[in-house]
Amino acid sequence: MSASSVDVNRPVENPALAGFLAEWKKAPAENNSELINSILRETALNAHFLAVIHVDENSIQHNPDGTAVFQKDSVISFVTVSSPEGKVYFPVYTDWKALKTWEEYREADVQTLIVSFDDLCALAEKEQNGVIINPETEGFVLSWDMLAHMKQVKELQTSGRTEVTVTKDTMVKLGDPQECPEEMAQAVAAYALSNKSIRRIWLKLMVNGNEKSWLFTVDFMGDKQAVFDGIAAAATPHLEKGMYIDMVPYDSDFGRKAARGKPMYQKKFSLFGK
Repeated sequence: MSASSVDVNRPVENPALAGFLAEWKKAPAENNSELINSILRETALNAHFLAVIHVDENSIQHNPDGTAVFQKDSVISFVTVSSPEGKVYFPVYTDWKALKTWEEYREADVQTLIVSFDDLCALAEKEQNGVIINPETEGFVLSWDMLAHMKQVKELQTSGRTEVTVTKDTMVKLGDPQECPEEMAQAVAAYALSNKSIRRIWLKLMVNGNEKSWLFTVDFMGDKQAVFDGIAAAATPHLEKGMYIDMVPYDSDFGRKAARGKPMYQKKFSLFGK
């Protein structure tokens, strides 16, 4: 995340997103899925927002060029708003003009932080809060469920895979595929053979609502990100159209439940562990 102040040299602007929001504001009740998808896509992939924060001035080092640096161990709190139903949202703004429409901020010096979509997901995840974009003008609301879905779609579009997180209330179906994707399985097995930290991999067909994906349950040691990225790189060129990759570590509750039957890949162990 980046610190920002009122007198920034490069003000935050999101012309594409602001245009989509203005168009949506004219008729928000209409079923315009294409426009809403444009808003969601721009938010997830390109936008940066202003978020209002509170931080002790003694914790900020102001530089001559107008930038500011937080001192080590600074405590930053983000402004939130609540709906009549008690749901909590982080208000964020597409630009300074939108921020200044909030009466409390019109004449005040406001402490802000520039945040990306990924930053917002990290902020919202712990309490599963939502986000509201330009609350005083468009008031475009993103619930936690929507943020989580957008994050998954972004991961799929940018890397071809996502790590699945399944709660006890999530209903998914797992099964052995009638036709195993042989080329993909062989490519993943070849990668696993080259990575000594991978011990076993199970491959299942996962159905979550109307979505189908290949689920890899991976028993490994070491760097999860590196292992998952390597599997994704091996598998993605062999994915059929409309299918995606999900991955889950074996040492999670869902992973242990998914790891049934014979593994797709199993490391061969010698007496001396080589």
